[in-house]
Amino acid sequence: MYYPSGKKNIVVTGGAGFIGSHLCDILVSQHHVICIDDLSTGSIENIEHLLSNPDFELVRHDLVLPIVTLISYLFFCSRLLRFLSFFQFIIKI
Repeated sequence: MYYPSGKKNIVVTGGAGFIGSHLCDILVSQHHVICIDDLSTGSIENIEHLLSNPDFELVRHDLVLPIVTLISYLFFCSRLLRFLSFFQFIIKI
C-alpha cells in the first residue's frame, strides 16, 4: 500500500526500541514509516526526533491485542467486492 505522497508504507513493530528506532531512522528517508510499539521495553526518547516528521507515525499498541483499523475494514470490503464480482461471473455462466 502507498501513502498519498507515493511512498511505500512500512510497518516497524517494536520501533521505539534500540534496533527498531535505528531501523525507523533509515527507512523514513525513503518511505512512510508506521511504528507500532507499546513502549513497555522501548523508549519514546529513541524516536522523539522522528515524531515531527510527516513520514513517520507512532501507533502505541500492544500487538498481543488485535488492531482493528479503517484500513483493515477497507481491505476486507475490497476482498468481499472481489469475491462478489467473481461469484456473479459464475452465476452468469
